Amino acid sequence: MPRGRPRALPKGSAAFPSQREFDDLLWDVMQTCLRHDLTTSVRQLVEWMQRDFPKYEPIPYRTLRRDVTEAMHWAASRLYRLRLLKDDVMLGFNEATGLFDEATVDKAFAAAQARPTKLNQDQFLKTLQIVHENVRRIVGPKT
Repeated sequence: MPRGRPRALPKGSAAFPSQREFDDLLWDVMQTCLRHDLTTSVRQLVEWMQRDFPKYEPIPYRTLRRDVTEAMHWAASRLYRLRLLKDDVMLGFNEATGLFDEATVDKAFAAAQARPTKLNQDQFLKTLQIVHENVRRIVGPKT
């Protein structure tokens, strides 16, 4: 049996298992947000998750809170970078022909790879606000 505290996001050397762990945790975050009113508090979200999902009950509160924050930051940084990539790629779109300029697309991908993977606090909050607005629009008002 491993020593130490159990984690919601076990760290492994393989890329795909850790990706699945992120996806599972983000899926549970989304399910929790759909079951309850959206909140800006990770603490409230973690309390709901530990109450709603038995698999998170044995995980210490601080550990789960850290892992949820890490997963949300990871997802927000990917969404932010994807949006910047889309904006850069669309600069090379020719509406008359319906094709993309190859040089502009290559330049956009090079710029996307050069961007830092971590967001600063303003970028993170801006991305979360956009996600929050989109989820509200998709889910609609709670009845």
